[in-house]
Amino acid sequence: MAGKEAPPPYYPPAHQGAQPQHNVIYVQQPTIVAAPKPKTNNAFATNNVVQLISRSSGGTLQVVQSSSGHLVVDGCGPDAQAFNNVWTVINEGNNMVRLHNNNNYLAIVNGTTTVVFMSPGSHHGIETKLRLSTVGQFVLMESCKESGRYVGILNNGSLKSALATGRENHSHFGVRLVSSPYPQQGAKK
Repeated sequence: MAGKEAPPPYYPPAHQGAQPQHNVIYVQQPTIVAAPKPKTNNAFATNNVVQLISRSSGGTLQVVQSSSGHLVVDGCGPDAQAFNNVWTVINEGNNMVRLHNNNNYLAIVNGTTTVVFMSPGSHHGIETKLRLSTVGQFVLMESCKESGRYVGILNNGSLKSALATGRENHSHFGVRLVSSPYPQQGAKK
């Protein structure tokens, strides 16, 4: 029957628990759908600079020095652009990115979100590669090495263990495009 569309699939009502009769066949037409891409995908082009705003704390993801002298991340950054709360994007394709702040790469290592310094031109390990996904308008960053572990921020702005962070609000980030080398509407140059 060329030129005719197939009828929509029939789904029996949920309240009827009866099994289908032998002469009734339920058919669902196969549908091929491309994997969804984050709506903010344009912000994650290589060499773009972004701010990541925590849904739970309202602060930006920033690099700070801990009391022991190590660099760490938290979600207490100011709304205004600062040297330590902007992230340069390296897009690896297939919704996978690396994000760095002055060569300090956002990473998940052994269940802990951290920053790893990588010299320019050095080989980057998989711990610095993050898989992007979206929930509504928010972006989530999952470890490519440690599946199911996400960058997360608590309500007070402190870092949440990636071991305990899933797809809940603590892992949701708004994205603000700060600058881009590409012509885009609304981007600062």
